[in-house]
Amino acid sequence: MEDENQKTLKLATFGELFVRTLNYSIRLFPKAFGVLIVPGVCVFVCFFVGTVLLFLIQKFSGLSPLIILLAFIFAVGFYFVVWLHASLITIVVNMDAEIRVKEAIKTGWKMVLPLLSVYIWSILIVGGGILFFIIPGILFVVWFSLSPFALFCENMRGRRALLRSKYLIKGYWWNVFGRLSVLFFIGIIVFAGLDLLEKKLSVFNLFWLIFNVVINVFWPLFLFVFLFLIYKNLSEIKESMPEDFAGFPNNWLAVVLSILGVVVIVGYLGALLFLESDRYKELIIKSREGSARGNALILMSAINVYYGDNEGVFPKTLDELIPKYIKEIPKITLGDKTWAGDGKNTWKLDPTPLDHITEADIDNSTTWIYNNEKGLITINKTGLDLKGVPYSEYGNPK
Repeated sequence: MEDENQKTLKLATFGELFVRTLNYSIRLFPKAFGVLIVPGVCVFVCFFVGTVLLFLIQKFSGLSPLIILLAFIFAVGFYFVVWLHASLITIVVNMDAEIRVKEAIKTGWKMVLPLLSVYIWSILIVGGGILFFIIPGILFVVWFSLSPFALFCENMRGRRALLRSKYLIKGYWWNVFGRLSVLFFIGIIVFAGLDLLEKKLSVFNLFWLIFNVVINVFWPLFLFVFLFLIYKNLSEIKESMPEDFAGFPNNWLAVVLSILGVVVIVGYLGALLFLESDRYKELIIKSREGSARGNALILMSAINVYYGDNEGVFPKTLDELIPKYIKEIPKITLGDKTWAGDGKNTWKLDPTPLDHITEADIDNSTTWIYNNEKGLITINKTGLDLKGVPYSEYGNPK
């Protein structure tokens, strides 16, 4: 039962929370970006290696025993994801204090296991709640959304962190749910708009790549700050949690929901592995397409540097770029095994050098086509990539 002083206090409006979150996020962004370097690289390496290994296991039946290694790699990757979260949370909870990036990363590493425990409890219980027509799962997500901050700010671990979060939100569930829902829909609109805009870009754009990295670092930071401000606000309203607070999850119900959560998660992972393996193949193809764009940019840059060093004359052949301007002609693979240029560094001259490289020049016989009259380069492959962009536009054919 809340006392009279608590009843007079209100949770900050969405607008107030949004403005404060935006200000703090902008100020904390350099540190968040610094935190991304070490844990973020570890996460990328694990999931990239795991994705490649999964592709090989699916392609070559004799490699199926490596599924254990694959599971280990993804588990390590998830551990590093939690490390990244712990480091970001460390920055957020110390937003009004001067904490260095190196210190945040070290503190985050020490807090991985406690945060992992909170995450596992939450994920399993929410997963179990999802089985009951979704609604309980949504209820639990809101209840436990503040549990990481109970861990970092009050050293409440495991089940007690979940209880603290639920205690703070008790009586304010709809208020918190409403604010998080608005933020969720804003995120959907922003990322959907960015995805639509990205599909309109038909050539490699370095500025767009940098912008994507910034957005993908800024958004998790923004979300953590938003939740932390709600946590601070409710902590001022509710103050300390009674020692005898016996809210959910109690022992027996938490165990039941956790078991159900295991069923949900294992079933979902099984579906991904055995029924939706095309998603992983799509990731491989997408990675190859990104690499191909990058290799086209490398060739274009080498040609332009040669042009500047030789008084406005383009190299007659791509071989003239080696080894001064480029170590070798880049090899690319785009997933089509019928393509003659697959995994090779072959190239041919544009048969119509006085004109731009046209669609009629594309014949799939080599990896690259080079126009030495105008210094143009493109991939010698017909077809469209996953975004509907012709492979022949990877480069500067016009």
